[in-house]
Amino acid sequence: SENAAAAQSLYRQGEYEELISYISSNFFPTSDHELLQTLYYNSLYELHKISTGKKRLEPTQKYRLRKSHPLPSTISSVKFRSNNHFDDNVKSLLLAVFKKERTPSPETIQTLSESTGLTERQIRNFFKNKRSRG
Repeated sequence: SENAAAAQSLYRQGEYEELISYISSNFFPTSDHELLQTLYYNSLYELHKISTGKKRLEPTQKYRLRKSHPLPSTISSVKFRSNNHFDDNVKSLLLAVFKKERTPSPETIQTLSESTGLTERQIRNFFKNKRSRG
């Protein structure tokens, strides 16, 4: 795409900080993600080499850079969950059932699954965790 071509141009010109900012602030079609991810990480590597004065980076250094600078959402198709908490209504229902029976029957689990939209595994794990953590 046109935006991906602009990003490539910034990389070729050695404008690494500008490229990282450009990628982070613009959304791109999924078809460009692979190329832009490569440009993003290569820019990080180049900036690190410049700041440390090293000619090349070891694989462990590259790994650390990738871990400390995750891909921006503009070029990543990975969707992160906002949290791992249940809705308040769902939680209050599960707690009410827990007060009546600490280990629900398979039928109760299935009914809870249908009424809450959670999987049976999530419900079993909720009860298991609630029993162990209190």
